Amino acid sequence: MAFAPSDALDGSPVAHKVTTADGQRGKIPVVALADADGKPTATKADGFSRSGSIATGGQAQPLAPANPARRSLRGVNRSTGILYINEVGGTASPADADSYPIGPSGGGFDVDTNRAVSVWGATTGQAWTATET
Repeated sequence: MAFAPSDALDGSPVAHKVTTADGQRGKIPVVALADADGKPTATKADGFSRSGSIATGGQAQPLAPANPARRSLRGVNRSTGILYINEVGGTASPADADSYPIGPSGGGFDVDTNRAVSVWGATTGQAWTATET
């Protein structure tokens, strides 16, 4: 259903009247993501770099602290070896059931918790790129 200015409630485009196929009437919120010229109006969250590299091969290290406000934490393995991520507050390792492997040379990860995240790599210098919002 296309939005028509005459459908706006009280002259406001924040919500507009709709009628469903079965005749029910209601309001639907309108969210503008672009202005009339097609320029984006939505702003994105500031990101924080969580990029780094393994300081000592064979030992887990923090990737990101616990963050109750975290909306996302995404990253990519830039090394030629496997990295292991633990996103539930534990210590990452290949033997830990809560750690999962991130494939080498471009394998990605997307953390779905607000808990502390740790990373493990077998070799000193294994690197990743990550951003938290």
